[in-house]
Amino acid sequence: MSCVEIYLCSNPEDSAQERKALRETVFPNLRNHCRQKHGVEFRVIDPFEVPNPQDWPSQELRLQLLQRCRKTSVGPFFVALIGEQYGTASLPEQVEIPEFQNVLQMCQSMQLSTTALEGCYRRDENAIPPSFCLLSQYSSQQLLNNICHHIAVSYNQPWDNGIRDVTQLKEAFTELLALASSSRHPLILMIDGLDQIPNCEGPQHMTWLPKSLLPNVKVVISTSQTKAGTLAFLKTQYPDSNFFLELEPFQKRSSSQMLTALLKASNRRITSGQQMYVNEALKHCALPLYAELLYRQVSLWSSETEVTEKSLSQGIHNNIHRFLQHLEEKHGKTLVGKLLSFLTLSRYGITRAELTDILSCENDLVSMFLPSEDIPPQKLRFPEVVVERLLLDLEGFLMARHISGSHVLFWVSRHFRLVILKRYIDSIDVSKEIHHRLAAYFSGRYAYGRAKPLVITSACDMETHKQDTPQGMPMKMYIDRNPFGQPWVWKSFKPSISSPDPSLQTGDVNFRKVLELPYHLRLSGSLEELCRGLMLSFDFHHAMLKGKLVQELISWLEETSQFMMPRELRLLACILRGSLCLLQNSPADTPFIIQVGYHYLSAVTVNGITTWDMDLVRVAASIPKTVSKTTKVVLVKSLEDHFYTTDGTDLVSKWDAGSGKIEGHFLHHGEVTALAVSQDGEHLVTVASGDIYVWRSVDGVNLYRISGSVVSQVLISPTGNIAVSLSERGLSRVWKVADGHVVCSFHLKLKKPVISPESTFLLGLQEGNLLAVSLWSGYVTREFPLSDQSQVLAFNPILEHPDYVIVITSSGAIYSWKMSEDTICQRFQMPEYLLEQPGDFQVSADGKYAVLTTIQSDINILDVAQGFEDGSVGIYAIIDAEESATATKSNFLSVTSLERHQQAWGMYYSRFIPIGWGPSLRKSLVTRLRPYEIKRFDLCEK
Repeated sequence: MSCVEIYLCSNPEDSAQERKALRETVFPNLRNHCRQKHGVEFRVIDPFEVPNPQDWPSQELRLQLLQRCRKTSVGPFFVALIGEQYGTASLPEQVEIPEFQNVLQMCQSMQLSTTALEGCYRRDENAIPPSFCLLSQYSSQQLLNNICHHIAVSYNQPWDNGIRDVTQLKEAFTELLALASSSRHPLILMIDGLDQIPNCEGPQHMTWLPKSLLPNVKVVISTSQTKAGTLAFLKTQYPDSNFFLELEPFQKRSSSQMLTALLKASNRRITSGQQMYVNEALKHCALPLYAELLYRQVSLWSSETEVTEKSLSQGIHNNIHRFLQHLEEKHGKTLVGKLLSFLTLSRYGITRAELTDILSCENDLVSMFLPSEDIPPQKLRFPEVVVERLLLDLEGFLMARHISGSHVLFWVSRHFRLVILKRYIDSIDVSKEIHHRLAAYFSGRYAYGRAKPLVITSACDMETHKQDTPQGMPMKMYIDRNPFGQPWVWKSFKPSISSPDPSLQTGDVNFRKVLELPYHLRLSGSLEELCRGLMLSFDFHHAMLKGKLVQELISWLEETSQFMMPRELRLLACILRGSLCLLQNSPADTPFIIQVGYHYLSAVTVNGITTWDMDLVRVAASIPKTVSKTTKVVLVKSLEDHFYTTDGTDLVSKWDAGSGKIEGHFLHHGEVTALAVSQDGEHLVTVASGDIYVWRSVDGVNLYRISGSVVSQVLISPTGNIAVSLSERGLSRVWKVADGHVVCSFHLKLKKPVISPESTFLLGLQEGNLLAVSLWSGYVTREFPLSDQSQVLAFNPILEHPDYVIVITSSGAIYSWKMSEDTICQRFQMPEYLLEQPGDFQVSADGKYAVLTTIQSDINILDVAQGFEDGSVGIYAIIDAEESATATKSNFLSVTSLERHQQAWGMYYSRFIPIGWGPSLRKSLVTRLRPYEIKRFDLCEK
């Protein structure tokens, strides 16, 4: 998938709130729009996204990021935020020697001191042309900041990472050493390679080192003899010769002249003395990868860098280890280890956007970027710029390849994979955990607003994010990481910006999920999810067939059959293999029925996938039928222990749910197309060949018959005395169930018709408007008032409050409509992902909860009575029971919590049969907990 990459240019000090609003609100919607409407990814590189200014990229690196966006973006690449203030002026990275000397002479002629300027630059003859190069801003300031941070955390003290003044840092360092001295726990401070830290060579950069140490405090410093300035200062600072110990040097190697082209391309060179050691190193290995690795090392040398025969390592793997160590020192060991592990263990590689999504779900990484606010954020993502900086350093060792419509990154050489497996993934348990994290991402576990818990335990984090929590005690927060959703099939797909020809598109299948998810479930050891969940998932089968991956689907079924459910999975593989020719030619036109598992039955047809509860259907399906006829409709009454079935013939059967036996038949003159049963169970109304039959359900007597009707649907009022026969081509009629007398007629064609609880109105949708038709006059007497251009998506009356209707509009607002007074009240605002493809909407009898089904997240329980403080609706997505069921935004509602409210539910899920609530009829709810997993909740009363 191609990508629109935007470089966001701004003054960080004048646009913090604007950039935060863009990250949290605008950019996620743009990403969703680009994926669904244009088939491309969307990323924004904000160089100032990291909270700590010390971690902001340099001007040179910002220019590299801008150039990369300009080169790779398939659309716009640059957005600038113009504010009211100028940003901080940046010193140039390099100044040519003649120009720098002119500046010094001008300052001297004006009697201005040049000490500060000369301290910021160092002459480097290895630059082309030779220049004065700006010294790294890391130096003693960031080193001292990091030392203070670690000491403060070790002694459970707060620390402000925003301190930038060196004088304040020195004072804080002295206070922390005094604190450690008075503690029962001694402090041993080890500073390894002081001479290797940029710009810490001169005495002015090391004055923070204590001249004398307090009790219980020890400091160990290592440096090389080649940096005479560092060693000389230390001997002056600590004149006692007993403090110094000379160590035997480690064995290292040199480099070679094969690096000339690489150095020249980056405007670098090395001295003749350094070149001698490089040439010697390449005598032992002349592979291009080895030359590239040496280049990464020697390009960091300045003309003053002392090089010996021990400065370079031998072997490809040793140099990869050294390169990774350099990345760890620059970007952090945790980030480097996790990013490289995810990249290495992916099946076909990973995209840049996916890397950011996955890292955003890693608590130890994302917690480093928590803003210093009293209230924890509701949304938090790992900064794109941090990922991009690391990927820039990996350029040359990674290649981008096009797989099933996506541009993924993977290693150029297998040696990197071998070293990373040894360095970061050194056990089977670690490997399984990484595959588990990747499986969680591709399953969409934390997408669509599902927050992931974040536990803060460190003293410094607790200081800035305390909420009446005792210091040092862990605090659990639920934060939305905002990763992109992972449906099996995208809602809509248009030709990509980079590939406008529709024939070049692979379709709207989410190939990244199809190809990666089963692979990671298998290697993570999640065999239960893989076999019983994914391999029996109809959406997975449908996506594989739509993506023309029939052979791979068969291979997965055969492989997983070795772990569990061998007969069921082999049966599926056998059915698919037998239909292989038809499926390959026209998979969308090949209907077939598959029975899997023990509790559900599914039919895959051209119209989609339909699922039934096997516990009720199995009994009904056991009766003899005509050849090639199957049960088509199952009707469950609300108050009795009976249900009715029809198989599309002229027969309706009445079943006893307790014994599983047939109690009677209802014979018609023609095929039965619709049926309804009254709430009290006394009457059954059916439609066959255009005629309406009214039956007494107790003994099966046909009370009367209304001929000549063109009826598509029939409804019976909650009171049981009124029925409505709806017609798509003619008049719809309201009539009395007792004698068939017509009360009124109307021409309206309503969608999703429902009779109000008091049996006074017929509610339904017409062109996005919610209308209330009087059952006594047939006229529209009420219309839901829409104040904007939105439309009504779903509605449902409240049984215990019959005058009220809960309404959802296309703008995402949830209203309560009091029909008697024709007044409305907006309750909450729904998230956008629930509005993409809403399905059934049912409200509990007391009006406190509602169920909304969608394509992306099959069942969502809405807390419409209370919601949350920010005005949003409370959502409980039934997806997993591993997290707690506390009433926190986007948390999961546990089975126990659902059982407490089972009395209030009078609803069913459209993909499944209606649920009966009689005393002896077992209550069950079949729901898809995840897009690839189907389970059942047994809601029997305890």
